[in-house]
Amino acid sequence: AGLIFFTSDLATQAYFRNDKQSTSNNVKTTLATVEEVTFQLDLNRASGGAFFGVLGASWLHVWWGVLEQFACRYVPAERSKVANTLFKVAIDQILAAPLYSYSYFFITRICLKNTSNQKVISKRRETNSNESGNEDIIPDLLHAIQSKVNDAHNHASSLVWPTMMKHYKIWPAFHCMNMYHTPLQHRVLVHNVCLVGWSGYLSYLSHGGAAEETSTNVKNISSVTLKTYPTIRLGS
Repeated sequence: AGLIFFTSDLATQAYFRNDKQSTSNNVKTTLATVEEVTFQLDLNRASGGAFFGVLGASWLHVWWGVLEQFACRYVPAERSKVANTLFKVAIDQILAAPLYSYSYFFITRICLKNTSNQKVISKRRETNSNESGNEDIIPDLLHAIQSKVNDAHNHASSLVWPTMMKHYKIWPAFHCMNMYHTPLQHRVLVHNVCLVGWSGYLSYLSHGGAAEETSTNVKNISSVTLKTYPTIRLGS
């Protein structure tokens, strides 16, 4: 899962960078341009996705194991396998799916480098050093951590529900088939196959794609609203 999130993030960066270049007619086919694209890929961003992939896959193994035991206790598969599957999917999608999406946006945001926080720390160090004659780095670190956590929380909170509206169009049906046909020990593996595309989409949303989709929707609504209709004049 970590490799899936890492490679899909790099692919998303490359694809949308090239797409923006092509729309602005700045595409060049020289070797120097190819090298420039390669070195401008954000490995720190992709590593954040890989870190979440490892945590997410590990957590799913534990969570789905607990969910399986809970479902078999109250809705045994021997009585009705369909009811057992629907029960597990309903609990998973109501409780765990929003937490999974929120955790992705939160963790990947935390892992990004924040130059603004570094500037704030440097400025506060200079201020404290000039006023007191010594540098106390602990308050600056606490301030930077708090600022980074608040930023990640606000970022994740703003994206989780719009993402879930798209999530529910795909994943409940997929999980119904996965939990009905696939043994428990192989479900995370099957889930990771579908993640190849979805993880790239999450990366796109987390790094500006959601804002682009919103602006596109606003433009589409405006174009419909401002559409002119021919006027009809009644003869006197």
